[in-house]
Amino acid sequence: MNLRMLLRALLPGLAAGILLASPGLAQEQGWDKVVAAAKQEGKLVLYGAQSPVTTERAKLFETTYGIPVDLLALPPAEFMARIRADEASGRAIGDVATAGYGGMTRLEEAGMFEPYGNVPLAARVEPPFKNDGTMMIDGAVPYGILYNTDLVPPADAPKRWSDLFAPRWRGKILANDMRRDGGGIGFFGATYDTLGPEFHRKLAAQKVTFGTTPTVDERRVAAGEYLAYIPMPLSDYSGLKGLPVRLVMPEEGATYVLSANAILKGAPHPNAARLYLNFVMSDPGQLIQVRLGRTSAVRSLNAQAPADLKPFLQAKLLGTVDPAKMAAQMKIAAELYK
Repeated sequence: MNLRMLLRALLPGLAAGILLASPGLAQEQGWDKVVAAAKQEGKLVLYGAQSPVTTERAKLFETTYGIPVDLLALPPAEFMARIRADEASGRAIGDVATAGYGGMTRLEEAGMFEPYGNVPLAARVEPPFKNDGTMMIDGAVPYGILYNTDLVPPADAPKRWSDLFAPRWRGKILANDMRRDGGGIGFFGATYDTLGPEFHRKLAAQKVTFGTTPTVDERRVAAGEYLAYIPMPLSDYSGLKGLPVRLVMPEEGATYVLSANAILKGAPHPNAARLYLNFVMSDPGQLIQVRLGRTSAVRSLNAQAPADLKPFLQAKLLGTVDPAKMAAQMKIAAELYK
């Protein structure tokens, strides 16, 4: 056999070898196996803090892949207690946990999660958000200032967080409790770190009142009991349509609370769990939260928000609480706001 004939005989095999050696193709083929295995597992058990985003996303995942989702949606404290109870009993029931970053961080530190491994779309997460290989950030709820438009004339409407230091706001600000986990400590941590302790000394001098139930407290502002509510989550704003209130994302930037997803240790359906995390970062999975007033971890998708939400989702982000500082900053908040 001459050289030309030899090359002709070998070329098809060489081409196939090159294709198989392609990292992109190998990844794709590997992920196809994950999808097939997930469908064979036939179920996903999702533990989530109560949220319309979690509920809608679970339904869409089920419709997309034909994998039934058993969703257990609980208030944050009960959500964490359930995961800890499963761990203590030695029973592995849940596959994926999804909730606010603060609570999820504590569960991660307690060893409740395992690394998610190869999840192709996890790489879509953009700054300032960042994954750690175990918890996958899918976005955030931005927070601003809600004020009563009947009682606050346009000239006095707040444009910056520091505008709340004006005399007219004294005794008239209702706030999410900054001494507890949630939007309040997210606001406190971000502003304490970026605007400084003096910001909170001045705000505390305004005799801020802490509320207990955000959805109720927001309506107390609409009723005129208070002039403003801080920090106000964008995700609640659509529920106040038609009421005399307006939301402002301050010029310094919106504070925010991250949402995260992770695979629970010993997940009974590990492939379905990885498939769900990948789906969360897909366009359909992300656009659910954009439509419901949450910032996407894929920042360009915020441009696809409804017209009334788009300006808020594209606003500057100031920051959130650092989980490592959360406990200490809760104590500082308790000392400042008595």
